[in-house]
Amino acid sequence: MTIDLADVGMMVMTAREELAAQLQARFFMERPSNTRLVLACMSKQKEMETWLTPSQCELAKTLYIGMIKEASNIAAVAPH
Repeated sequence: MTIDLADVGMMVMTAREELAAQLQARFFMERPSNTRLVLACMSKQKEMETWLTPSQCELAKTLYIGMIKEASNIAAVAPH
């Protein structure tokens, strides 16, 4: 099976448009993942309040505390 050169150009343009749409949605339209929120809470580089909404900041702190508790529970039962 051979692919026509004109088809390759169209495939590249379609892939580029799809990737651009996915990146736009991921970075600017969807909320950060739980893991990203925890990392934002732990970060010392930039205050998360400057780029997260108040509800996202609260969720980030809650998730961070939950992960700390979970880690301490794991540490308590791990063999020394």
